[in-house]
Amino acid sequence: MQQTSDIPTYTYAGIIATFAKRLSEEGRFALVRDAFALVESGHISATEALDLLISFKKETSYIVWAEIITHLLELKWLLNGEKSYIPFLKFGSEILENISKNVGFEKTKNETHEITLLRSSVLYARGTFKDEKVIKKAQEIFKVSQKGGIVDSDLRSLAYTLTAENGDEKDFAKF
Repeated sequence: MQQTSDIPTYTYAGIIATFAKRLSEEGRFALVRDAFALVESGHISATEALDLLISFKKETSYIVWAEIITHLLELKWLLNGEKSYIPFLKFGSEILENISKNVGFEKTKNETHEITLLRSSVLYARGTFKDEKVIKKAQEIFKVSQKGGIVDSDLRSLAYTLTAENGDEKDFAKF
């Protein structure tokens, strides 16, 4: 009989992340959803579910990112005021870094509706995780809008929301 100390230990996230690349889009969505359901039910720690998200840094699917963002934002609101809040903001921004660079602020020719939705969701989430580059760009778009310039309708809400969340009294007065 083998002693348990001889058996390597694996985290839920480590095991699942290994196989996540083989899953369909729906399977990856369900994996994220189920991981956070296990957190809510107390079967795994939030840290394990967050570790799993690291394996999704190269994900491109809107539905998968929508699920990831939903859970990241839930945790962000729960951690507000806790000492882990600032490190969590950094973690959230880092998770979203690759996809936000991929979608960028500019539409591409023949862009799919899914990419348009992905851009708004990812950039808003990254901005709410206090990414300075995203906030600055959103504030620039807001200023263009205030001066009567043309702003893509898909970015207008993003620009207004992030400016309201991060602006000063002068910006607030413009609302």
